[in-house]
Amino acid sequence: MGRLRLILQGNGVFSGLSGAALLLAAGVWDTALGLDTWFLGVAGAALVAYGGLLWWLAGRQDVVAGVGFATIMDVAWVIGAAVVLLGFPTAMTTTGRVALLAVSVVVAGFAEAQFFELRAAGGRQSRVGSRSVETGG
Repeated sequence: MGRLRLILQGNGVFSGLSGAALLLAAGVWDTALGLDTWFLGVAGAALVAYGGLLWWLAGRQDVVAGVGFATIMDVAWVIGAAVVLLGFPTAMTTTGRVALLAVSVVVAGFAEAQFFELRAAGGRQSRVGSRSVETGG
């Protein structure tokens, strides 16, 4: 479960730092990204909170549930970004679209790492469980 915790912590740090950058410099990013300052501030605050939640979930005994939640949220982010990029191509500047795409690639990487590590952890638990049944212990 150590790898699950590390991936979840990394996701939390990335989310929190991204949110802090948006929150603290929304007035700088608004023109570059083509989004309103208030929107960037709200998105930044939400990302800081989400990053804190992921860090907290990584420290819990049942890290699997936290990683499952994060994976679903990350996939939702990537789908939402695709909808924005494809459905509303003029909603942001070119820089904004490139930034959203770059962040979405990182988020997809976290989702993929979480998914495959969850599968691997499930397989390890199944093998351990089947060994205890086979040996009668």
